[in-house]
Amino acid sequence: MKRPRRKKPQALRQPASQMNSIFLMATTSRRIHKMLRKRSFHSLFGYIALLSLMLVLVGVVFEAFREAERVRQSEYTYADRSLELAAERLHTYFTLLRTQVLLASYREIELIRAIFSDPDNHDAVEQLQRRVSNELPDAFAVTLASNEGELLVADFDGLVGEICVDNIRQFADTGGEYQIRVHPNAFGYHFDVMVPVNDELAGHEGIFFVSFHLDQIAAILQDSQLPGHELMLLLEPVAGLIEIHSHGGRDAIQREHTLAEEESSRIMHARHLDGTMWKLVDLPAPGLLDEKYYQALSRYYGYILLLLMMIVSVIYTLRRETSYLGHLEEINEQLEHRVEERTAELQSANARVTAIVDNTSDAIISIDPLQNIRLFNSGAETLFGYRASEVIGHPLSQLLPPESRSAHADKVRQFSEEPTVTRPKDARAEIYGMRKDGTIFPAEASICKMDVDGEQYFTAFVRDVTERKREEERILSMAMTDALTGLANRRYFLIKLNDALAYAARYDTRLALLLIDLDNFKAVNDQHGHQVGDQLLIRVAECLREILRESDTISRLGGDEFAVIINANLTLEALGTVADKLVEGVHRIDEVDGHPVQVGATLGISLYPEHGKDADTLIANADKSLYVAKGMGKNTYHIYAGDENG
Repeated sequence: MKRPRRKKPQALRQPASQMNSIFLMATTSRRIHKMLRKRSFHSLFGYIALLSLMLVLVGVVFEAFREAERVRQSEYTYADRSLELAAERLHTYFTLLRTQVLLASYREIELIRAIFSDPDNHDAVEQLQRRVSNELPDAFAVTLASNEGELLVADFDGLVGEICVDNIRQFADTGGEYQIRVHPNAFGYHFDVMVPVNDELAGHEGIFFVSFHLDQIAAILQDSQLPGHELMLLLEPVAGLIEIHSHGGRDAIQREHTLAEEESSRIMHARHLDGTMWKLVDLPAPGLLDEKYYQALSRYYGYILLLLMMIVSVIYTLRRETSYLGHLEEINEQLEHRVEERTAELQSANARVTAIVDNTSDAIISIDPLQNIRLFNSGAETLFGYRASEVIGHPLSQLLPPESRSAHADKVRQFSEEPTVTRPKDARAEIYGMRKDGTIFPAEASICKMDVDGEQYFTAFVRDVTERKREEERILSMAMTDALTGLANRRYFLIKLNDALAYAARYDTRLALLLIDLDNFKAVNDQHGHQVGDQLLIRVAECLREILRESDTISRLGGDEFAVIINANLTLEALGTVADKLVEGVHRIDEVDGHPVQVGATLGISLYPEHGKDADTLIANADKSLYVAKGMGKNTYHIYAGDENG
């Protein structure tokens, strides 16, 4: 298909119309010259002709200055376009690096967590460096640091200097999405891409950054700058300090590292690069604009000679005009070719970013301001069971359980309305997702907010945490349960007791605390061995479960000591009945694994609020009652009466 001819900018089409006016003036001059040769003019006509020539001369000179000014403005336009293309390429390059580093931090979170837990874990450090280096071929150093600037993972060859410590602390204090900084090293200069690491699961926070050489940035500046112009990156906090030049870092610049006052005044265009501390500037060569101005003006010298010498200078002037137009056309074609090359490079960079998004294992979902899905990568297809074509353009609520859709929409709306000065542009939350088959699963979502053409879009990185949740529940159960009997252990007992006291205090109810000590357990252990003793403890736990309610808390405090929390407004008579059942139930156990045993249970009881309003007091009074019951002959119970100290 034939590509339509691109319409030329007004600044490039204008000289063609001027060429027509010049040709018309030359033709008119030749006709006047022929008339002068054929006949003699009356003096009046001579004055009129002279006046006409003077008026034409004034017009030509005026037009010459206007054209020179247009050439100067065209140079500004081309330089601005060159700077814009360079800024777009740098932004794309930094965005790509930031995305790659951020994804690397997400993918390697297990290794990062291991290193935070044990900085001397050399295997995890070497594995992290090797895997990140494989994922980012352009990187030459990987570093992990705490928010205080402590380097947990050093670079490969000691290239990261002490100056990084201050940068790490500053970045941690600002709490930004990412930061790019240039640092010196043993071989020159490099730049670091820093991203925050916030492992909420393990409670670790720090900075993860990867170091790259300056060659790619210098190449972008070199390719984007116009002839006679220099593109460079200045460090904004330090006036006029050159950070990166088209030849590389400061070590590669054959000039002063700080712009002179005269050079600063010559800066044609400047633009801040988002996410960095750099300002991209265009510095033309000294006298370049004046040179082009006078160069444009000089082509009109022939026009003045044309008016003075008439026909002699016409051919010369036309040739100069033709050469000038050809030069401008060549420049225009070169710029159009450069625009096409830059566009192709941007499209290639976008294709690489798309490939990264499609090949990551995490689900990546992007929604528009109406909360309709606009991006659904292959990881999301695998996680939710939908094809992208089935959800693109549909509401995000399609991926959520019905009961949480309204609350989730409200949270997204609230997140969008909060200013970024009070809340960062990204957040992490645990949610529940719903697959195509209706299966509901727990997930962890990292959500970031971005502004596109004045509208807010949201992108979520979603990961299935079903296995992690199961492991957390298993670990919690192990931490709170007695391994032998399956009852609550001492730690869980104290938690449940404090919760029960808080409930009783709030709703003005009574609770009872029973401490149970087995009688003759040591004799059974000594006579039949610890294995029989353990089986006896299991039988006692089963007996307590059979007698008590599910709402009561039963725990093994250790050895042959048990405790029971009864959340009920029991009378002393009813409480005594429960205690008798417990004593009788334990006493009925007379055989364990074929071995005859004879055990009993002695109980000490204290009540809330009569005998104490805090856990320590209730436990102490119940223990006193247990001591009294032991003195009464064991295999019985005693309710605290207040005179046990006597």
